[in-house]
Amino acid sequence: KVLQALQRDTIQAKTDSLQEDIYEKPMVELDRLVEKQKETHRRMLEQLLLVERSHKQTVDDLDDEKKKHVEYMEKSDEFTNLLKPSAHSSWLRTGRQTHYFTEA
Repeated sequence: KVLQALQRDTIQAKTDSLQEDIYEKPMVELDRLVEKQKETHRRMLEQLLLVERSHKQTVDDLDDEKKKHVEYMEKSDEFTNLLKPSAHSSWLRTGRQTHYFTEA
């Protein structure tokens, strides 16, 4: 009986070690997959940060261009307003001259 018990225990020990091997490999693979996913997640966050920075820079550049455009339009309006009186007086002078020439 003792010999049978030892054989049984040996067979059971071999079966247990085989079952451990069956579960050990998938767990190692799962751990490796988890680490790979963590690394991929970290890289994606870095890429997202770069895109956010680029977007912010683009928005800032567009805001600057908008301000420059507003300033340009204001200066253009000021210049146009300065030219209006002189254009009007030139028109009056030109109109009077042609009036004198037509009557003479």
